[in-house]
Amino acid sequence: MASWRTLRGTAPQLVKVGEERLRHFRLAMLGTVRADGWPRISTVEPYLGSGELLFGLIRGSAKVRDLMRDPRCTLHSIVDDPDSGDPELTLRGRFAEVDEATRRADPEAWWLSFQDAVPLVGTIQLEGASLIRFDLERGEMSIMRWTPTDGLTERRKPYP
Repeated sequence: MASWRTLRGTAPQLVKVGEERLRHFRLAMLGTVRADGWPRISTVEPYLGSGELLFGLIRGSAKVRDLMRDPRCTLHSIVDDPDSGDPELTLRGRFAEVDEATRRADPEAWWLSFQDAVPLVGTIQLEGASLIRFDLERGEMSIMRWTPTDGLTERRKPYP
């Protein structure tokens, strides 16, 4: 599976816009699979200072239990105005805990202040990524998709 760093090398235009969205809000929505099979949506704080996409989780939380049982997850950027035309980033893959050096690589990360709690810090090993952009003046949406096997593809269609 691929990392955020891999994606940066193979789809830099997708990563550039995606990072802008993640940095702007400093929150993203993490989707996990609950024990009963239903989806769970939780907020997380993405960090990009290490060159990798990282997020920290409180051990014992429902989302950590979900990820330890089934690492499949999705991360979606925040949308705060449905009429703004702001782009939307979606990542799909599997949660993977990072090593200690990577965990400490972003000096701004909140988990560095909570060492006693030993937060779980990880990333998504990517199986796919997409970026949807809207051109409201032209009435068009662009869907950029990336997978490790197909690389980057883009299609446009009328919007709405």
